Amino acid sequence: MSVSTNHAPVAGHRRAARDETTPGVDWPDLCRRFVTAIPDRLALIFFSASLVVSVLLVAHAFNVYAAVLGTLLLTALTWRFGPSRLPSDQRHAVGSLVAIQIVVGWIWVNLPNYQQELSVARDPAIYAIRGWWLSTHSSPVIDATQLLQGIQGVNGATASAAGFPVQGDTIYPQAASTVPGLFAVVAHFAGLRAMLASNLVIGGVGLLLLYALARRIVGPMWALVPMVSLAVSMPMIFFSRATYTEPAALAAVFGGLLLLWSAHATRRPVVFAFAGATLSVSSLARIDGLIAFCGALFAVALVTALVSDEVDRRRLRWSTLLFAAGGLPVAVLGLVDVKYNSAAYYLSQVGELHQLFALVGLTIVASALLVFLPLGAVRRVVADHRSGLAQSAAVIVVLIGVILATRPLWWTAHLNTTAIGITAVAGRQKAEGLVVDGTRSFDEQTVTWLAWYLTWPVVILGILGLALMVRHIVRARDRGLLAVVLTVGVVAMLYLNKVSITPDQIWASRRFLPVVFPGVVLAASYVVYVVAARASWRWLAAPLAVLIAIAPALQWRRLFQQTEFEGGLAAANATCSAIDRGDAGSGARFSVYAGGPPAILGSWAPQMLSICSSSVVTVPAATPAALSQVRSNWGGKAVTVIAFDPTSVHWSSGVAPAPLYASVVRVWAQNLSSRPMGWMTVPCVFYAGVIQADGTVAPLP
Repeated sequence: MSVSTNHAPVAGHRRAARDETTPGVDWPDLCRRFVTAIPDRLALIFFSASLVVSVLLVAHAFNVYAAVLGTLLLTALTWRFGPSRLPSDQRHAVGSLVAIQIVVGWIWVNLPNYQQELSVARDPAIYAIRGWWLSTHSSPVIDATQLLQGIQGVNGATASAAGFPVQGDTIYPQAASTVPGLFAVVAHFAGLRAMLASNLVIGGVGLLLLYALARRIVGPMWALVPMVSLAVSMPMIFFSRATYTEPAALAAVFGGLLLLWSAHATRRPVVFAFAGATLSVSSLARIDGLIAFCGALFAVALVTALVSDEVDRRRLRWSTLLFAAGGLPVAVLGLVDVKYNSAAYYLSQVGELHQLFALVGLTIVASALLVFLPLGAVRRVVADHRSGLAQSAAVIVVLIGVILATRPLWWTAHLNTTAIGITAVAGRQKAEGLVVDGTRSFDEQTVTWLAWYLTWPVVILGILGLALMVRHIVRARDRGLLAVVLTVGVVAMLYLNKVSITPDQIWASRRFLPVVFPGVVLAASYVVYVVAARASWRWLAAPLAVLIAIAPALQWRRLFQQTEFEGGLAAANATCSAIDRGDAGSGARFSVYAGGPPAILGSWAPQMLSICSSSVVTVPAATPAALSQVRSNWGGKAVTVIAFDPTSVHWSSGVAPAPLYASVVRVWAQNLSSRPMGWMTVPCVFYAGVIQADGTVAPLP
C-alpha cells in the first residue's frame, strides 16, 4: 500500500505560514498616527462644512440635513488632499493628545458662561438670531410682506429693525450668512442654548489648527505654548463664548496656512488649490477675510520668483496659479452671499469693499509680475547677499514694531468721520471722564491694545520672534514659514495701522483675533524654540514658555466668570412667553414693539421675529389710533404689544400695570482707556398687553 506524503497542513500551520509572510497590524503605531492626525484633519472638515453651508445659502436652498450630508461627502472627497503626514513618533502623538485634551477642557470650562445677547445691540445677536431663523427656513432673507401690511397707514411705524433692514418687501439681515448657517445646524438638533454656546467648538477648532501649524514650525511640544497663550487670552474666550464670526475666520486662516505649508512640503500642485480655497473660507465668515488670502498669494508668488532652479520655478508657477484658482472662486462666493443676502449691508460697505477689491487687484498684478517677469538678476543679488539681507530684514521688522508701539507718544489719530462713530466715541469719552473729541479713532493705540490682553513682555517677544522668523526665511529660504509670516504681516500692517472700528474694548480687539493675536503668540513662541536650540541658553526656554502661556490669563481679574449679557436669555424667553399668552391659541402671532429699552440693550424686534416666531413691527408712537390701525391691518386678530416705557401706550384700565418682566442684564464694561475690568448692571423691565379694538392695550395678567 502506498501512502501519500502530500498531507494538507493543519490550521495552526496555515496561520504560522501567513504570519511569516504578512506582517501584523502595528496597533501602537496606528494609534499614534490617528491621534497625531486629528488636529490636521479638522482643516478638511471645517472647509467642507463652511463651503457646503455657503453654497446652500447662496442658492436659498438651506437644509440642515443637506448641510450635514454635504459636509460628510465633501470631507470624504477631499480627504486625500489633507496636510502632509507627520512622524508617528511618541512626541507628536503626546503633543497632539495634550492639545486635544486642553481644548476639550477649555470648551468645558467656558461652557457655563456662553453669551446671552439676543436683543440686537451688536453683531453677535444678529448672527444668533439669523442662526435660529435658518434652523427652520431655507432662505437667509426674510419675507416682509405681512409686516409691511401691518404698518400701512401708520405714521413712523417700520418693519425694519437694527441689523434687519427692509428693502422692497424683503428683510436682508446684516453680514455674511455662512457662520449663522453653521449655528443653524446646531440649533436644529440641539436647541437655542446649544446654539448660543456652539461657537466655543469653532474656537476650539481654531486653536487646534493653530497648534497643527505651530508644531511644524517649533515642534510638537513648544507648539502647545502659542495655543495655550491664545486660549487663555480674554479676546479668544470672549469672542468664542459669543456668536461672533472671528473664531471661524481664525480656523479658516490657520487651516489654509497649514495646507499651504503642506503644499510646499509635499510639492503637490493640487494641494495649493485646496490651500487657497481653505484660506478664502475666511471671506465666507467675514468680508475682510480676503486680506489674509492676499498675503498668502503674494507669498506663493514671491517664493516662485526667488527660486533659482528653472524646473522648480516652472512647477511653482503652476502652483501659484492653482492657489489663486482655488481661492478666488470661494472669495467670489462670499461676496455674492453678502451682495444678495445682505444687500443693505453690502451697500453700506461699498467704500471699504472698493479698497478691498483694489488690494486684491494689486496683489494679483504684483503676483503675476513676480511669477512671469525674468528676475534672474534679482535672484543673483539675493543669493550673493543672503546673510546681509537676512540681518537687514530682521532689523526692519524690529524698527516697524518700535514705530507702531510708540505712536501714542507722538501721534493722535483723528480718523473717525462718520456721524454714528463720532456720537458713539463722544458718548463713551464723556462717560469715562475723558476729553470729548468724537473724531478720535485711537489707531495709535493698536499695539497697546495687544499688550492690554497679551502683556507687554509677550508683545515684545512677538516682535523679536517675527524678526528671527524673517531672518531664518531669508537665510534658509523657508517657503512654508514665508507664507505664514507674509499672511500675518499683511493683515497686521493693515489693522495695526488703521483699525477701522469703534474703538471701545473689548469690541475693537475683534479685528485682531483671526490673525494678529495668534500671529503674535506664535512669533513669541518661536523665540522659545530658538533659545531651546542653543545649549548655553536652553535653561531660559522653559521660563519664557511659561511666561507666554500664562501671562494673558493674568489680565482677566474678576471677569472670567461673568457671562456677557447675563439675563438676556431669560428676557427673551419671557418675551416669547408674553407673545404666546397674547396670541391665546389663535395662531396669528402678531406683535408690536413699542421701543424704549436702555440703548445698551439694543432692539427687541429681531428676537421677537426670529426667536419668538412672531410677525413684528416697530411703532415708536404707539397711540391708540396707530395701534388700532395695526390691529385692523392684520384682520382684527390678537396683537401683542411689548413696551419698555409704560407711558408709551394707553392702557385699557386707565393706569399702567405692573411690569410683566423685571430683572437686570449684566454687560461687560465698554472702555476706551483700558481693557474691560468690570461690568454694568442694566435694568430690563418691560410691559405687555393685547391691543383692543379702540387701540388701547389690555395688560396681560
